[in-house]
Amino acid sequence: MYTRLRTRLASLSCTFVLAAALMGCGGPLSHTVDGFDLSAISADKRPAVEKGEKDAAAARAAADEAKTKVTTAKEAVEAAEKAVEAKEGDLKIAEASLKLEEAKASADRDAAVAKGEGEVKKKEQALELAKATLKLAEAQLTFAEKHAVWSEKTWIVALAKHELAKLDAKGGSGPKYDETHATFEKQVAEAEAELAESKGERAEAEQEVKEAESKVSKAKTG
Repeated sequence: MYTRLRTRLASLSCTFVLAAALMGCGGPLSHTVDGFDLSAISADKRPAVEKGEKDAAAARAAADEAKTKVTTAKEAVEAAEKAVEAKEGDLKIAEASLKLEEAKASADRDAAVAKGEGEVKKKEQALELAKATLKLAEAQLTFAEKHAVWSEKTWIVALAKHELAKLDAKGGSGPKYDETHATFEKQVAEAEAELAESKGERAEAEQEVKEAESKVSKAKTG
């Protein structure tokens, strides 16, 4: 029953793994400052470079943490799938029991049927809650995926800014330096544009989580 969902989750995970792998091949930046030696930089120019390095390290740590949350979210979806399957089984048992009571010709038949109908309704409500919980877990997984990609792109922006800071600290002059500087500025701008796009996708996923949470609350109240 949940083959389509499992295929979708596998696709999401593969997409994320592929993106991470591509960023790991030789580093995510096309342009870096070669032969940079911080000790050779004047003291007044070092703080900007050191800040850039610190920001990039913090962004990398956040991206790594986001990846672990994807794994946790996927496990939650798998657990929710099993819960739905269990509730479907409970409902089938209750429905079969109700049919047996309806078939009886005894004095207490009406009471037994009423009780059976109550049990079926309870199982139906439990199943609806399980389904809503599964949808929430699925939405949370999607958000975790989007958040992880956003975190990776945040790290790339930090790296690009760090490289630009290194170039500024190293200094230079002339048309060649100006061309190189423009290239590094473009690299920052492109990284920021990708981050902005990722931020929008992340926001959409977050809204879907809120909507799913609302449906779970509604299912709980019956």
